[in-house]
Amino acid sequence: MKRLIAALMMASALAGLIGGCSALPDEAGGAEGSDSVNDTLEKAEQVEFRNGSGEVLRTLTTNDELNAFFETIDLGDDWEWVDEPEEEPVTELTAAFLQTPTQTVFGKKVEEGDLVETARLTLYEGGNVAEVRLALFTFHVELPDETAQALREMAAA
Repeated sequence: MKRLIAALMMASALAGLIGGCSALPDEAGGAEGSDSVNDTLEKAEQVEFRNGSGEVLRTLTTNDELNAFFETIDLGDDWEWVDEPEEEPVTELTAAFLQTPTQTVFGKKVEEGDLVETARLTLYEGGNVAEVRLALFTFHVELPDETAQALREMAAA
Protein backbone atom coordinates (compact mmCIF):
# COMPACT_ATOMS: atom_id res chain seq x y z
CA MET A 1 0.00 0.00 0.00
CA LYS A 2 2.87 2.39 0.83
CA ARG A 3 4.44 1.70 -2.57
CA LEU A 4 1.17 2.47 -4.35
CA ILE A 5 0.81 5.78 -2.51
CA ALA A 6 4.44 6.69 -3.24
CA ALA A 7 3.99 5.81 -6.93
CA LEU A 8 0.82 7.92 -7.16
CA MET A 9 2.57 10.87 -5.50
CA MET A 10 5.52 10.62 -7.92
CA ALA A 11 3.16 10.41 -10.91
CA SER A 12 1.25 13.47 -9.67
CA ALA A 13 4.46 15.45 -9.16
CA LEU A 14 5.73 14.55 -12.62
CA ALA A 15 2.39 15.45 -14.19
CA GLY A 16 2.48 18.82 -12.43
CA LEU A 17 5.97 19.58 -13.68
CA ILE A 18 5.25 18.54 -17.25
CA GLY A 19 1.87 20.24 -17.27
CA GLY A 20 3.38 23.52 -16.16
CA CYS A 21 5.78 23.53 -19.10
CA SER A 22 3.40 22.38 -21.84
CA ALA A 23 0.35 24.47 -20.99
CA LEU A 24 1.85 27.77 -22.04
CA PRO A 25 -0.27 29.58 -24.62
CA ASP A 26 1.06 30.12 -28.11
CA GLU A 27 1.04 33.90 -28.54
CA ALA A 28 0.63 33.76 -32.29
CA GLY A 29 -2.29 31.38 -32.62
CA GLY A 30 -3.68 30.98 -29.13
CA ALA A 31 -3.15 27.21 -29.25
CA GLU A 32 -2.05 25.31 -26.17
CA GLY A 33 1.63 24.30 -25.94
CA SER A 34 4.00 23.03 -28.61
CA ASP A 35 6.46 20.19 -28.99
CA SER A 36 8.56 22.09 -31.50
CA VAL A 37 12.21 22.70 -30.62
CA ASN A 38 11.91 25.98 -32.51
CA ASP A 39 9.05 27.16 -30.27
CA THR A 40 10.89 26.04 -27.14
CA LEU A 41 14.03 27.99 -28.00
CA GLU A 42 12.16 31.10 -29.16
CA LYS A 43 10.49 31.45 -25.75
CA ALA A 44 13.87 32.56 -24.41
CA GLU A 45 13.92 35.96 -22.73
CA GLN A 46 17.71 36.06 -22.78
CA VAL A 47 20.46 34.31 -24.75
CA GLU A 48 23.88 34.13 -23.13
CA PHE A 49 26.97 33.32 -25.22
CA ARG A 50 29.86 31.62 -23.42
CA ASN A 51 33.28 30.56 -24.66
CA GLY A 52 34.67 27.04 -24.26
CA SER A 53 35.82 27.91 -20.71
CA GLY A 54 32.33 29.00 -19.68
CA GLU A 55 33.08 32.73 -19.55
CA VAL A 56 30.20 34.95 -20.68
CA LEU A 57 31.06 36.67 -23.96
CA ARG A 58 27.79 38.44 -24.68
CA THR A 59 24.19 38.50 -23.49
CA LEU A 60 21.19 39.27 -25.69
CA THR A 61 18.29 40.76 -23.73
CA THR A 62 16.29 43.19 -25.86
CA ASN A 63 13.49 42.05 -28.17
CA ASP A 64 15.37 43.48 -31.16
CA GLU A 65 18.54 41.51 -30.29
CA LEU A 66 16.60 38.29 -29.67
CA ASN A 67 14.51 38.61 -32.84
CA ALA A 68 17.64 39.27 -34.91
CA PHE A 69 19.33 36.26 -33.30
CA PHE A 70 16.47 33.85 -34.04
CA GLU A 71 16.07 35.19 -37.57
CA THR A 72 19.79 34.86 -38.25
CA ILE A 73 20.25 31.29 -37.07
CA ASP A 74 17.10 29.94 -38.80
CA LEU A 75 16.27 27.52 -36.00
CA GLY A 76 15.95 24.04 -37.39
CA ASP A 77 15.79 25.08 -41.04
CA ASP A 78 18.32 22.92 -42.88
CA TRP A 79 19.74 21.57 -39.62
CA GLU A 80 20.68 17.93 -40.23
CA TRP A 81 20.54 15.30 -37.48
CA VAL A 82 23.91 13.62 -36.96
CA ASP A 83 25.32 11.01 -34.61
CA GLU A 84 27.10 12.06 -31.45
CA PRO A 85 30.82 12.60 -32.16
CA GLU A 86 32.86 9.47 -31.41
CA GLU A 87 35.70 11.40 -29.77
CA GLU A 88 35.13 13.91 -26.98
CA PRO A 89 34.54 17.20 -28.84
CA VAL A 90 36.02 20.51 -27.73
CA THR A 91 33.48 23.25 -27.05
CA GLU A 92 33.99 26.41 -29.07
CA LEU A 93 30.98 28.34 -27.81
CA THR A 94 27.66 27.85 -26.08
CA ALA A 95 24.38 29.72 -26.44
CA ALA A 96 22.29 29.31 -23.28
CA PHE A 97 18.57 30.04 -23.64
CA LEU A 98 17.10 31.54 -20.45
CA GLN A 99 13.54 32.35 -19.46
CA THR A 100 11.39 32.99 -16.40
CA PRO A 101 10.61 29.66 -14.74
CA THR A 102 7.14 28.22 -15.15
CA GLN A 103 5.07 28.37 -11.97
CA THR A 104 3.84 24.87 -11.08
CA VAL A 105 1.63 23.53 -8.34
CA PHE A 106 4.62 22.04 -6.51
CA GLY A 107 7.16 24.72 -7.42
CA LYS A 108 8.61 27.47 -5.30
CA LYS A 109 7.50 31.05 -5.78
CA VAL A 110 9.02 32.69 -8.84
CA GLU A 111 10.86 35.89 -7.96
CA GLU A 112 11.00 38.90 -10.28
CA GLY A 113 14.05 38.59 -12.54
CA ASP A 114 14.61 34.87 -11.90
CA LEU A 115 15.76 33.11 -15.07
CA VAL A 116 16.43 29.43 -15.67
CA GLU A 117 18.25 27.76 -18.53
CA THR A 118 15.69 25.96 -20.68
CA ALA A 119 17.99 24.91 -23.50
CA ARG A 120 21.59 25.01 -24.61
CA LEU A 121 23.22 24.96 -28.03
CA THR A 122 26.90 24.00 -27.95
CA LEU A 123 28.99 24.50 -31.08
CA TYR A 124 32.09 22.32 -31.27
CA GLU A 125 35.49 23.43 -32.57
CA GLY A 126 36.61 22.41 -36.03
CA GLY A 127 33.26 22.23 -37.79
CA ASN A 128 29.56 22.90 -37.71
CA VAL A 129 28.40 20.08 -35.43
CA ALA A 130 26.40 21.28 -32.45
CA GLU A 131 24.75 19.68 -29.47
CA VAL A 132 21.22 20.82 -28.63
CA ARG A 133 20.24 20.11 -25.04
CA LEU A 134 16.66 20.51 -23.86
CA ALA A 135 15.23 19.60 -20.47
CA LEU A 136 14.62 15.92 -21.18
CA PHE A 137 16.82 15.08 -24.15
CA THR A 138 19.96 15.90 -26.09
CA PHE A 139 20.67 15.52 -29.79
CA HIS A 140 23.34 16.53 -32.30
CA VAL A 141 22.93 18.47 -35.53
CA GLU A 142 25.12 19.75 -38.31
CA LEU A 143 24.44 23.42 -38.86
CA PRO A 144 24.58 25.07 -42.28
CA ASP A 145 27.81 27.04 -42.80
CA GLU A 146 25.93 30.36 -42.67
CA THR A 147 24.26 29.49 -39.37
CA ALA A 148 27.47 28.34 -37.68
CA GLN A 149 29.28 31.46 -38.90
CA ALA A 150 26.43 33.70 -37.70
CA LEU A 151 26.63 32.13 -34.23
CA ARG A 152 30.37 32.75 -34.09
CA GLU A 153 29.94 36.37 -35.19
CA MET A 154 27.11 37.09 -32.76
CA ALA A 155 29.13 35.68 -29.86
CA ALA A 156 32.12 37.84 -30.78
CA ALA A 157 30.17 41.07 -31.34
